[in-house]
Amino acid sequence: MVLEEQLKKLKESFSKENSSVAELQEQHNRQLSEQTKSSQTLLKQIHSSFQQQMIDTLEGERKLFQAQLKTSLAEQQEVHQQQLVKQAKALKDSLEVEAANATSSIENNLKILQVEMKQLIAKEVENSTRQSNALMSTAMEKHAIVRVYLYSMCNTTHNTTIIMK
Repeated sequence: MVLEEQLKKLKESFSKENSSVAELQEQHNRQLSEQTKSSQTLLKQIHSSFQQQMIDTLEGERKLFQAQLKTSLAEQQEVHQQQLVKQAKALKDSLEVEAANATSSIENNLKILQVEMKQLIAKEVENSTRQSNALMSTAMEKHAIVRVYLYSMCNTTHNTTIIMK
């Protein structure tokens, strides 16, 4: 009987200990659950904070890159504009030289044409004068022949008239 009592006491003791262990385990599970929820909340906050930091960092880098790009583009545009101005000046100078050369060439050609025209006019005048002189000479010769013929006709008529009288 003593053994039974001891066994009973031991069972009660185990039962109490099991209750205590169960309570401790339940308490431990609640604490673990609360810690897990707390850890998850903290993890979400850290994740959200990290995401915001990344977004802020990327936004800052984007703004910096955009500013650098604008500066670079402005510098390139300035250099390009200066090159265009230089090219335009060079082209203008080249065109002015070509225009001066063309003007000089045209003036020289006009002078040559004027000389050639004067020579042609002089030749034409000389030819016309020669032809006029030849025509005049021929006309004078014919006029002289006609005068001689008329004179001889008149003489013949006069002589005929004298004879007839």
